[in-house]
Amino acid sequence: MKKYGYSRSYIEQIVYDSKITHRPCTSCGENTNISQWKRNQGICTKCLNKQQKQDNDDK
Repeated sequence: MKKYGYSRSYIEQIVYDSKITHRPCTSCGENTNISQWKRNQGICTKCLNKQQKQDNDDK
């Protein structure tokens, strides 16, 4: 399970269809809660801040 970057509990939640409260960030892979994941289109707050800072630096 470590090979794929997911915890045992995360896989058990998927297999046993229990409520999943966290999703991995599509950029860095860090777990973030579902509400942030949906609000930021799959990106954690840290990566979103980095992205916004780079956008501001480019201007």
